[in-house]
This record gives sequence, C-alpha cells and structure tokens, in this order.
Amino acid sequence: MSRSVSFIFILLLASCSVEKEANKQVTTELHDVMSEIRGDIVPVSVILPPGFKNNSESLPLLINLHGGGGTRDNLLRQLNTYQEMFDEGILPPLVVISFSGGPISYYQGTWETFVTDELPKWAAEKYGISLKPEHTLLTGISMGGYGSLKIGLKNPERFIAIAPMEPAIMPILEFPQEPHKRNSWWTPMQIYEDVWGRPFDPQKFIDDNPANIAVANAQRIRDSGLNIYLEVGDEDFIQLHDGAEFLHRVFWDN
Repeated sequence: MSRSVSFIFILLLASCSVEKEANKQVTTELHDVMSEIRGDIVPVSVILPPGFKNNSESLPLLINLHGGGGTRDNLLRQLNTYQEMFDEGILPPLVVISFSGGPISYYQGTWETFVTDELPKWAAEKYGISLKPEHTLLTGISMGGYGSLKIGLKNPERFIAIAPMEPAIMPILEFPQEPHKRNSWWTPMQIYEDVWGRPFDPQKFIDDNPANIAVANAQRIRDSGLNIYLEVGDEDFIQLHDGAEFLHRVFWDN
C-alpha cells in the first residue's frame, strides 16, 4: 500500500481521526469466520491500530484484498508498513482486514456479498467498527485491485473510497477474440472457465469487467461521490499499466 494512497485515506477520514498513539504497537489477529452466503469458513486476518480498545469507538474499516495466489497472510506481510504509517500519522486509527479469497477467484459471485455485507457486519460485532459507507474503504493489489474496482464500482454507495493498485485488468470493453496477445497472455482459458463457468460465457466476463461497469454505472458512481485512487507502475511486467490507463480514460470520459 503506497503512502500516496494512505494520504488520500487520511484526508477522506479526517473527521474520524484522533491523536496518534505514539510508540505503541499495532496488533494482529487471525480468525475463521463462518460465511452464510458462501456456506464455508473464511480465514480472516486483522491489523488493529496502536492503542486499540475493543468497542471503544466506531473506527473506520479498510478492507485489503490480496492478489492472485495470495491468502490472508499477505496482509500480515505488510505489518511493518502499516505500523510506520500509524506511527507517522499518515493513517488515522482504523481497522484493516483481509481474508483468504481463493488463489484465482477474481472475487467473483458470493465474494462480492461477503465484502460488502458479511465481513463488515462481522467486524462491527467483533471490534465495534463503523458500518457507515463514509467510514468504509476498499483496496487491493493485482487480483485484489481488480476486486476492489469490480466490487466498488458495482456498489459505489457502499464505500467512501476505493484504491485499486496495479489492478489485473485489460484495456477492453469487448472480450479479446485472439488469445496470447500483449494484454491477455497471462490469463489462460482455464482460469476464465474456473471463474466464470464452463462452457465459458464471455458476456459474464464483460459484465464483471471494471471498464464496462464504469460505463454502465456512470450516473450512480457520480451521484455516490465515490473517491477513486488508481495506481500502477509504468513498467508492469504483464502490462497492467495498459489496462489502468484505459480505465482512466473511461473514467475521464464519464
């Protein structure tokens, strides 16, 4: 998570911030959360801000979606970064949560409801966090960036901000007809089938494609006031900067 993203967050959450707890450590917790919508246990990881006291106040919630092949442990590998951001006051006190969303799930189907409804409600019951949309943020890297775009743009009223980083998206509004090209070689047909079903229906992929969602939901997104921070390097090894720049153009045009 970049400091620039964190700075965006602290501006958005200024009304929720309090004096930072100097020289206090963040704490981490691991939980197994029963998801009714998925009918399964979901492994969850949590970073609690320095000086956190359970249910002492309604803190904001930041949901961090891991990338492809990841698990809830990816969040814990960012622990030192979060500690530093809390220490320096870059981030206001908030609760950060991630979960094991499957190695290549693209956060499709019931994962969307888990992110928008079940997980925040669990966090509210467990930690007393605020369920208000103006206190709920979503971010992620690669597949997690895709997930934060897809879920956030489908549900713009649910979040105050989304911050997709190097999202795993292609520069398209139509499904690519030719495989193994510059922007599609990294996703074999097996993944499309595993995520969107066999036989593969390209329309299901397009319905989940962030650029198409942005076009279809343009008025809702504008009316919601959703803040969007989009970040990617300009030498991404699978050319994800192409998809990010294309999506930026779609945002601009809308």
